[in-house]
Amino acid sequence: MVETAITLPLFLLLVATVVDLSVAVLRYHEVSLAAQAIVRQASVHGSLAPPKKNAWGPHPYTYEFTLQNSDQPSNQNSGDENLSSPANNEQILAEVQENLWGLEKYPTELNLEWPDGDNHWGSRVRATVQTTYEPLFFFKRPIVLNATCTSTISH
Repeated sequence: MVETAITLPLFLLLVATVVDLSVAVLRYHEVSLAAQAIVRQASVHGSLAPPKKNAWGPHPYTYEFTLQNSDQPSNQNSGDENLSSPANNEQILAEVQENLWGLEKYPTELNLEWPDGDNHWGSRVRATVQTTYEPLFFFKRPIVLNATCTSTISH
């Protein structure tokens, strides 16, 4: 009985820590997949994109998603509303939101940028997705999860 009283709390602490870290790894995986999918989508929206797709960039876009109610996330865009790009911010936002799997319930920030300064074929596009994870049991400080993905524009 004494052995159980000593080992059971340690075992439960170990299980709780493993569960907490597993949720953090899952959330980081979701952030990483979102960055990959968004940069893949942006890479086919270059200056040669067909009219139905609309070209994105080369002006940087920043979106902050927060949950206003249980159904609709809202966005705040710090980009310029009068951009020379044929795609407007609402079109980009509509396509990007499809790739934020599992992140719609958490404050998430998306940055799209074109490091080469243009959206022509062969140039680069970079997507950065950032969110915070608040551990369930330990370390009550939020952990920032950040994933960046860069791709070459193909259209």
